[in-house]
Amino acid sequence: MKQRRLYLHIGTEKTGTTSIQEMLFLNRARLAEEGYHFIASAGARNNRKLSAYAIREDRADEFLELNGIHTRSDRQRFETTFASDLREEIQALPDHIHTLIASSEHLHSRCLQREEVAKLRALLHPFCDDIRILVYLRPQIEVITSLYSTALKCGESEDLGTFVAQRCLPSNPYFNYRGLLDLWADSFGDAQMMVRLYQRQTLIEGDLLADFASTIGVDRLRPRLQRPAELNRSISAVGQVCFRILNARQATSMDDAGHRHIHERLSQFICDNLAGPGIRPPLELAERIEGDFAESNEDVRARWFPERAQLFDQPTERTDDDGLIDDHYVKLFEEMLTIALQLSERARLTEAMSPESPYPAGPECPDRIGEHLRYQSSR
Repeated sequence: MKQRRLYLHIGTEKTGTTSIQEMLFLNRARLAEEGYHFIASAGARNNRKLSAYAIREDRADEFLELNGIHTRSDRQRFETTFASDLREEIQALPDHIHTLIASSEHLHSRCLQREEVAKLRALLHPFCDDIRILVYLRPQIEVITSLYSTALKCGESEDLGTFVAQRCLPSNPYFNYRGLLDLWADSFGDAQMMVRLYQRQTLIEGDLLADFASTIGVDRLRPRLQRPAELNRSISAVGQVCFRILNARQATSMDDAGHRHIHERLSQFICDNLAGPGIRPPLELAERIEGDFAESNEDVRARWFPERAQLFDQPTERTDDDGLIDDHYVKLFEEMLTIALQLSERARLTEAMSPESPYPAGPECPDRIGEHLRYQSSR
């Protein structure tokens, strides 16, 4: 089989991976013209099957669970089928394809053991004699702040300070870049590691997609590449507060169909209409987190960025956002949500949510709340 180069993009999470994957997906044909192939059998956009294949048998994985892969025999069938599909895809490629591309941020967050990374290498090595690991690193405090918006969309109701303090720890491999890079370099070698910084000052042209394209060698193709629309927008400070209130209420009424409907509609409204910069951690907490990672980040700098004075550039402005959320918005949303839930209860829950319902708590109720909130937040 023809040997090819593979760029294996492993994230990290919260460094624009969705935009990179969407760009690769949208430009699959253009990339193929230049001899690049974005792997499809592992997932059309996010090559999620790679981490699911590699993860140790005694560890749970939501991808496997969601796809009905529960037992040991289920896993064996999945691994056999995926390995076969990947082999067939690569074997069918025309000779002019010289480079493969794979991308999944879950390789960062799910493959945590040396044997898992080694298993992935064993899967890919027969097709590629030159596997390059491409990874972007972002300041840990920025990662956890971005992760907070995602957690709120998934039902979290903790305040940001608690969320950060309990998770952003050097002992958590998700945030420890020294451990991450050691893990992958041990299997693939230092020379195969392509470590980039996810900061505007260090990205080529200050742009992630331009940086990625240039790094994998398709710089001259960039003018013809279709850029994806903005994806995974963060939730504004007001939106985050609204999500916390909404999620806390939902936690007490998960079995109520009417409440679930209101939760879903208002969640979508917040995502669609209240995007923007979110709450930042208190300055004291941010500085403490940076101090906690100072030693491991310095080791990363010394090994992978010896030309830099420090691993990450300090932000140009450091402020404390405590108190920037007007209590008026909090009380307003709480009152509107209480009214919506009371109306839903009075209208006999599920019946009130049907399109034919004459009750005021019908499908238009969450929209009325959302419109009022949008009006108030723009004043």
